[in-house]
Amino acid sequence: MNHRAERFIMRHRMKQKIVELSRKYPVSDIKPASRVYGQQQLFDYSEVIY
Repeated sequence: MNHRAERFIMRHRMKQKIVELSRKYPVSDIKPASRVYGQQQLFDYSEVIY
């Protein structure tokens, strides 16, 4: 499998994970600060992947 396909799959998995998390934890239940922190973590993680 080539690198581009791998990246696409990883990105797709990340999106699925985010969707799953947002289903489990409604935005209203999460404090804005922790939500921003979580987004920052996801961003850092995605930077490592790509």
